[in-house]
Amino acid sequence: MKIVSNFHLHKRMEFVSIFKLKLLIYIFILNFFLTGILYQCIKWVLLPLFKSYGLAADWTQLYTSIIFLPYSAKPVFGILSDLISVRGYQKKYWLLLFILLPLIPAVVSLFIDNFVLLILTFIIYNFEIAITELLTEGVYTAIMKQNPQTGSDIVIFSNLCKNLGQLVSLAFLGPLIDQEYYTVVYIIMLVSAMTLFLPTVLNWLLEEKTNNHILRVDTDLFWENKKVFSLIFFSGISSLVLSGISVLVPYYLLLIISYILLIIILLGSYFSFSRDVFYIILYLVIVKISKP
Repeated sequence: MKIVSNFHLHKRMEFVSIFKLKLLIYIFILNFFLTGILYQCIKWVLLPLFKSYGLAADWTQLYTSIIFLPYSAKPVFGILSDLISVRGYQKKYWLLLFILLPLIPAVVSLFIDNFVLLILTFIIYNFEIAITELLTEGVYTAIMKQNPQTGSDIVIFSNLCKNLGQLVSLAFLGPLIDQEYYTVVYIIMLVSAMTLFLPTVLNWLLEEKTNNHILRVDTDLFWENKKVFSLIFFSGISSLVLSGISVLVPYYLLLIISYILLIIILLGSYFSFSRDVFYIILYLVIVKISKP
């Protein structure tokens, strides 16, 4: 038993030494407060909120689609963060932008009961969650590649933090929503959204400075990978368009548009990637569309 305990202790120490304590705290805050509590608050508050405003089912579906649209934009902002650095950092100031973006509309919505303002606040919250999650994943994925012996430990850790945040949120969301204490929920959402501000300012993401320019667009990187970047950008825009029109056009028309865009993306993949990568993409697409 002592040997087993020592082995697990060694594994935990190795895990912390590879990913560093500050980065692990950053990942915990992101997943516990943002992808855990904040996301669950948005998800749970929407339906009773829409009912309180007397929205019909079709309008509820439309607004819900719009609110969760930011997740479709992740590929686009992934490209932008790779190409555009601010004060030498590719992630830090993008993160600060999206962390601070919901601050003003969220504070105003605490004092002014305005439906459009609330929808805007929820959209910006989802932008924050989507972009912070994307950029943080990029950091720890790079470390995973350099240290394959860690396996999926960091992914398990991230999911554990997220599940813990969701579990905690379920403990208070039900009673608060039942009593229509929406203002309390909005305050919890705002506090959760701001938790990453200080760790980001202190660079707990452990991002290295790459240059001394105030603003730099890496045009060389773009032209070297223009096919791949263009394909990813097109895929992200296509996803945004499909999500945006999904409740506005007939199902058969949406299906036709989806297949046209899919064919264009597959053709782009064929000419942009190696054959092995293309065959993997093709296999994943076939598996996905074959599901009932």
